[in-house]
Amino acid sequence: MRSILLGCALALSSMSLSAAPVSVDTSAFGSDGDAGLGVGFTYSATSRQYHNPNTVFAPLPFFTGNKNGFYINGLTVGYELTVDPDPFVAPTPSLRIDILAVPRFLGYKAEESPVLEGLDDTDYSIHGGVSFSLVNGPVGLNLQLLTDLLSVSGGSEINGTISKTFVLNNFSVTPAFSLNWQDEALVDHYYGVNASDATATRSQYSAGSTINAAVSLTTGYSITSNLNAFGALRFEQSGSEIADSPIVDDDTIRSATVGLVYSF
Repeated sequence: MRSILLGCALALSSMSLSAAPVSVDTSAFGSDGDAGLGVGFTYSATSRQYHNPNTVFAPLPFFTGNKNGFYINGLTVGYELTVDPDPFVAPTPSLRIDILAVPRFLGYKAEESPVLEGLDDTDYSIHGGVSFSLVNGPVGLNLQLLTDLLSVSGGSEINGTISKTFVLNNFSVTPAFSLNWQDEALVDHYYGVNASDATATRSQYSAGSTINAAVSLTTGYSITSNLNAFGALRFEQSGSEIADSPIVDDDTIRSATVGLVYSF
C-alpha cells in the first residue's frame, strides 16, 4: 500500500509546477495515521523557456507531516476537509477535498539574457485554492483550482491530472497526463512585454489565457520501511500564448527530479 500511495502522490505533484525548482509531494512517505513525519531532499534539473540556454539545477530540502487534518507535503501546505475512510473497510473510490497552498516557481531575472535586459525582474509566488482528488479508484484523478495569493501576477490557474500507478514489490511506476489552464493575468505577467519595454529585438506583446499540456513518469522505491527513493521525468508543451512571446526561446519545459525521504 505504501508503494501505491507513493506513486499516486508523486504523480499528482509532478504537474503542479512548470518551472524549476521542482516541488515533490511526499505525503505518502510519512507513517500511517495522525502526526506522520518525514524529512528528506530533492534535486532537480529543469530547462528554461526564456532566451537563456542554461538549465536550472535546484536542491530542495523538504518536510512532510500531518496533524488533525493539517499537513505539509514537500513544499505544499494544506488542510484535508474530508474524513479518512475506515481502514478496516475494503477501499472504495472516494472524493478527497483539500484546501492548499503551493509555491509557483515562475519568472526570470533581467540579467539572465540580453533579450530580457531592461525588463523588471519577476518574483516567485504562492498559489492557493482547493483540490479535488478521486482516491482508491482505478486511476488517480486530481483537479486543482488555484489563484495567486501574493498578488504577484494576480492570476489564476486550473490544473487537471489523470494518473495510474503500477506496483511490483517495493517498486512503483506512475505515468500521468495533465492539462494546465492559465488565465490572461498570469500569462501576461510572466510572458508579456509592455509597450514601454519594447525594443528592436523585443516587440510589444500582450498574452492571453492558454492551456499547457504535460506528461510525466514517476518512480518510487522503498529501500527500507522508513527510507524511500524516488525520481520523476516531466515534459511540458506550452500553449500558443506562451510560445509566441518574444521573450520565449523554447515552447517546452523538460525536468528531472531525484530524491530521498526518511519517514518516522
